[in-house]
Amino acid sequence: VGAGSVLVASVPPHSTVVGIPGKVVKTETRHTPAGKAIIDLNSADLPDPVQRALTSALEQVERLEKRVNELSARQGGLEEELKKSRSE
Repeated sequence: VGAGSVLVASVPPHSTVVGIPGKVVKTETRHTPAGKAIIDLNSADLPDPVQRALTSALEQVERLEKRVNELSARQGGLEEELKKSRSE
């Protein structure tokens, strides 16, 4: 029942009523047993957007560290080649 609605007759189960006089605007076709929610909103089971963002950022940092290490190794090899070519 919507705020400020005035019911002048019985309301069918699982219905949404609004207005003066109250009119059914929606009827729930899916019945849920008493005490059981249609959607479980237990926050422990909901995805954590902050955790997802941090995980994504950490994965990106790991990829960048790997690439830096690869480039550093390549540069070290090139420096050795340069030293050899200069000494010849």
